[in-house]
Amino acid sequence: MTYSPFSQTSETETQPTITFYDRLKFALEHLAEPAQLGQESPLAQPYFLGHVPTDPPDVTTNFGRGVALGKVLEQAVTALWEGPLPATNVELLDQALQAKAAKGFCDEYHYLLLDLTYFHRYFPPPAKQSEIYQDVLHVSRATYDRHLREAIRRLGEILLLRLQPTLHVEQPLDPPQLFGRSEILAAALAVLQEKQSVYLCGMSGIGKTALGATVAERWASPTVFWFTVRLTLNDQLTSLLFALGNFLHQQGASRLWLQLIANAGVMKDAHLALELARADLADLAAVPLLCFDEIDLLRPLDRDTETIQHTQFLAFIESLQGYAALLLMGQRPVLASDVVHSLTRLSPTELTAWLQQAEVPFTAESLMRLEQYTAGNPRLITLCLILHRALQSQHTLSQSVSLDDVLDQLPHTPALEPIWQRLQRRLDRAEYDLLQTLSVFRSATPYDAWVAPAADSNAQNAPAVPTSERELALTRLLQYRLVQKDRAGGVTLVAALREVIYSQLTVERREDLHRQAGTIRAERGDYTAAAYHFHCAGQPETAIAIWEPHYDQEVRRGQAVAALAIFAQISGNRLPETSARTLRLLRSRLYQLSGESAQALTEIESITIEDVEAVDAATVGGDALRTLGQTDAALAKYAEGLTAAARLLQQSTWLHAKRGTIHLNQRELDKARREALHARYCFENLEGAVQETGGNYELARQHYLNAQTAAELLDDKLGLALVQRNLGVLAGRQGDQENAIHYHQQALAFYEEIGDRVNAEEVRSNLAGVYVQFKEFDAALVPAQKALTFFSARQNTYWIAQNTSNLATIYFELNDLDQARAYAERTLEQEEPQSYPYALFTLGQVYSAQARWVEATAHFDRVRHIAQQTEDHFLLAQLEETLQSYQREIVEA
Repeated sequence: MTYSPFSQTSETETQPTITFYDRLKFALEHLAEPAQLGQESPLAQPYFLGHVPTDPPDVTTNFGRGVALGKVLEQAVTALWEGPLPATNVELLDQALQAKAAKGFCDEYHYLLLDLTYFHRYFPPPAKQSEIYQDVLHVSRATYDRHLREAIRRLGEILLLRLQPTLHVEQPLDPPQLFGRSEILAAALAVLQEKQSVYLCGMSGIGKTALGATVAERWASPTVFWFTVRLTLNDQLTSLLFALGNFLHQQGASRLWLQLIANAGVMKDAHLALELARADLADLAAVPLLCFDEIDLLRPLDRDTETIQHTQFLAFIESLQGYAALLLMGQRPVLASDVVHSLTRLSPTELTAWLQQAEVPFTAESLMRLEQYTAGNPRLITLCLILHRALQSQHTLSQSVSLDDVLDQLPHTPALEPIWQRLQRRLDRAEYDLLQTLSVFRSATPYDAWVAPAADSNAQNAPAVPTSERELALTRLLQYRLVQKDRAGGVTLVAALREVIYSQLTVERREDLHRQAGTIRAERGDYTAAAYHFHCAGQPETAIAIWEPHYDQEVRRGQAVAALAIFAQISGNRLPETSARTLRLLRSRLYQLSGESAQALTEIESITIEDVEAVDAATVGGDALRTLGQTDAALAKYAEGLTAAARLLQQSTWLHAKRGTIHLNQRELDKARREALHARYCFENLEGAVQETGGNYELARQHYLNAQTAAELLDDKLGLALVQRNLGVLAGRQGDQENAIHYHQQALAFYEEIGDRVNAEEVRSNLAGVYVQFKEFDAALVPAQKALTFFSARQNTYWIAQNTSNLATIYFELNDLDQARAYAERTLEQEEPQSYPYALFTLGQVYSAQARWVEATAHFDRVRHIAQQTEDHFLLAQLEETLQSYQREIVEA
């Protein structure tokens, strides 16, 4: 199954009509027309642009929105160019073509193409497009079009990563005027300002969210984070980490965010995440307010049925106490907090103030009827007032509708659904259709999706006014507060009514509305939400086809858990064989990312894998088996992958050669060279690993060096870091001190640069081991201690043991026997087989140095026994050398 980033000429089940990249292309084509861009492009709307600063443009106008999008696109295209931009167009052309010749189709060449075609920073708009591909680039029209599509795709990737539209910080809805909550509001603010926690609880509809939104609105600084728990959508810790990390990143504290990006969207270490979040919170200039609504959904009444994911989620929030002001909201308290406020019914006095403010005529008797009917519940009172507005709209201003008129319309049972049924009859068709449409969305939907394009009356300073029937209906629903608008350009159906309205939809109507919703999400690059809607629309192939090509991007955006919840509901039995295989392989990868290794293994074993999928399948299957502790089975699974990789490597070489031949025929020498480099990198790195495993170190080194050269020419920094790690380990095996240290330092510098702390500390641990190997004990001390601190906080026993073992050796050689013994004993406590015999060896050395010969001999005997069993010839040689030295000391003693 394939998915084109651009729309096709025909519409099929697996291809939306308009894609995000079509929208991006339209925006690029109209950069010089900001008013039209702001009027017609969904990318120019606040919902997509999110938190991007827009001063001086006024985003209430089409012109201002168009200017704002233009600035964002300018920033995104600038990010394509590595380093300072050239001063002249001659230098730009020369450097871009040189980069293309050296690296192939690269970002510098993308920048050149986009400037020639759209941005015109360096090159003026051509009279004819042929001037670009014939006179400047010297390629055919077909080649230019193909390259330009790739450049737009690359710009789109950068734009999505910069804006993160799926991760817009949730905004609380504009709160209504509060009645009867002033004392609780003041008390809550006072406690929160002391960086303490407040829990607002009470029955459904009692006004917890409204009060919380008012607290957020009155907070002393804009440093406010709001997160509403929605089951199956964002109820996993990963979702919270990405939302919180993005919020903190926007505030200038980026430790958590950088680690999430470095981990490619996978954050299995909750201890590390908590440490980074706390450090980020501590960096903020103002006390942050963190608000969590509907948090009680995570803890069922029967604690035995609570999922481990929800337990982790709640534990993480609880661990933030003392680092920020925490405002928790739910029907019942599920976490300990400094203060708990239980909201109760409104009193008749408070009801009187509300009715007077709403200008609803009433008597003492009708007030009592309303108070008894609603039990003072703000949600039911709100619905009664909405019904009053609807009734009043059907009468002239001289025919005032009283509270009694409203109460006479209500059913005998004061419940949400029957009241809604009465209200529903008073809505016109456009209003009711729009409510149905919004009911299929699980979170805020872009306001601009429901507003017909309208020209500014004055393109540079006048806001647009409602013109279409649907926009007028939306305006009325906003006035009724059946629909609410947030501060980020999103609109939401009142949560209490969503399920009621959704349940009234016919199956066919649901599918049609979900299909429409899927297109709205896909056009804005929100692929996980789009997949959800296409699945609900009865189009599982479309859901798979639109999400799978963006797997890496969506995982990096923290959408893995949400995607798994979607694809776990799709039956492969109802799909064509190819799509079913894609689905199961996709699910296996997502299960493994989510830590459900047994389920990942089940998915892999249920399908027949072709060579083209065997490597991924073996990787996922092997990882799952290793996690489950089945080491031998994992080795066998990895071997299957290696066998398939070997076959694919040969096929890949031929395919790269064939593609290279085509590029040569098309006189695209740079692309032909890049194909050759890709093949070379894959082959050399794999062959280096094979030769190293076989003990042919010099051959392995040459292959790794060849892979390094290919990675440098491809400008593949991650590939280069991996090769440098391999070369560093190999140099250590060969006794090459200079290169062992050099390559480890190079890899460490790269991982630190991108903020990947996990890989950085692993390399730092290995670097400390290299220093120990070459008896540079003073140099080894700091990296070993730093890495140990990191992994101790994560409770990673493998790396704790490696570093404590190194520190035991270091302190022994520095003649600090107490520290050497303490670290050796701590290594033994980890019970890691790789480090265990080395810790025993160090203890034997400590006892020998203390002339405790019996204890030393016992430890050395255990070391010999383990080393002989594991065939650790290095340790055996070291042991024999040490024993000979100590035997001489014993004789002399």
